[in-house]
Amino acid sequence: MHRRDFLKLMAALPLVRISWRQRPPATHHSAETQAEDIDHPNILILLFDTFSAKHASLYGYPRHTTPNLERFANRATVYHAHQASGNFTNPGTASLLTGAYPWTHRSMHLYSPIIPPYVDKNLFRALGHTQYHSVAYSHNMVAVTLIYQFLNDLDNFKKTEELCLHDGQLADQFFFNDYDLATWRERIFRGAADISSYPSSLFYFLLNGEYWQAKKEAINEQYRDRFPVGVPYHHDQIFLLEDAINWLRDNLETLPQPFVVYFHLTPPHEPYCPSKEFYGHFNDSWVPEPKPEHVFTQEHPYGELIAACQTYDEYVAFVDSEFGRLYDHLNSSSLLDNTYFLVTSDHGEMFERGIQGHLTEVLYDPVMRVPLLISAPGQQERRDVQAPTSAVDVMPTLLHLANRPIPTWCEGEILPPYQTAGTERSVFAVEAKSNAKRAPLTRATVAMVKGRYKLIHYRGYSGFDDEYELYDLEADPEELNDIYATASVASELKEELLTKLEEVNAPYS
Repeated sequence: MHRRDFLKLMAALPLVRISWRQRPPATHHSAETQAEDIDHPNILILLFDTFSAKHASLYGYPRHTTPNLERFANRATVYHAHQASGNFTNPGTASLLTGAYPWTHRSMHLYSPIIPPYVDKNLFRALGHTQYHSVAYSHNMVAVTLIYQFLNDLDNFKKTEELCLHDGQLADQFFFNDYDLATWRERIFRGAADISSYPSSLFYFLLNGEYWQAKKEAINEQYRDRFPVGVPYHHDQIFLLEDAINWLRDNLETLPQPFVVYFHLTPPHEPYCPSKEFYGHFNDSWVPEPKPEHVFTQEHPYGELIAACQTYDEYVAFVDSEFGRLYDHLNSSSLLDNTYFLVTSDHGEMFERGIQGHLTEVLYDPVMRVPLLISAPGQQERRDVQAPTSAVDVMPTLLHLANRPIPTWCEGEILPPYQTAGTERSVFAVEAKSNAKRAPLTRATVAMVKGRYKLIHYRGYSGFDDEYELYDLEADPEELNDIYATASVASELKEELLTKLEEVNAPYS
């Protein structure tokens, strides 16, 4: 067999069963088990992808984007300086669900899995099969491939297609027992990868592209009155956010209790598709302050960034309205009397310095600071936490609240007010999608937030190596005044960051 024929054959693997070995199902709960666990609280995690705290009126944004989150905040703890661990789905989601930073779980590339030693170190396993009924869902195929690694620890891993108008992914429909392998083989087969470097089907990727475009146009036409710029979609999935919200509204109270439910919903991720109610809602005179272009500018003109920012804000307002529907239902039921309800995101979005989106080398607040609200069972008053917190804190906090032991490998801490805040700590974020997976971090951006200061370190980039920026987030929340060269605290923070990098690089040196 010639090499090219072999590669073509490998690309077709999604069309056959990759493995006949069936994965063992997660343990379901008996009536006796449920009776034993009646004192354990339910856990509901609702994650809206790409939701920047900088664009939430809850946190002082000028546009009134989040009135429903503000209502919810009246019975929740609101975290004002909560940091994602990475600036896109892989590192952000993996850190949330493992309690480890990207330099540990190593899901720090686009479409990159968690390394095997950390697959069993996840929230669902730590909560325990016999105590918690576990459910997970996502619109986002990148998040699905991460959650799939925890399949043996889930009672119900809902297929993406179940809450979609159209799911063009064959792996999701036909090869779910081998989703992780099948989905990437399918990307190659369909030419979704870089086809200059990878083989693909000679005709299928063209035919599929035509079919996908026709299907999307037909669905957009069907829902034109509700979605003027098109129905929400991501990768091969076209969906209504309302369907996922309705599923939660209609099914949460019927689940075996105690439960842990993780719903990772794609909006307000690009493309920004606000409903008719919110389209043009922020056609106002307000514009964000222009900022100088960064070394890593994508050269987006300021006017283009302003227009995209407005549509994103309208999409955030739409997402908030759907959250409001769910909150109203839960608030009128008794479910929140025994449920920790957590709302957050995996990373943010930015429209400044010539950059739009989140796939960038920079780690400024618009992409790193995300909402976090936690409502405790029966909570009726608002609490506010101003200290920096991290996505890696979510897992140890939930384990603490569920009366489960916190593993020693967790890199996070129990969040206040569930634990009294100790000495001032540092939290970290990593951007390393161009660094080798199993190697020291030599081409990466690393941010450290400690108290009021944020230190950003760039290393290994051509023409921008061993560079630092330092911001006083209290005096300069827009990160416009780099004080690295003048602040007396700079050398101390630099030494701490480099010491940490030396520590986490050691296993790969």
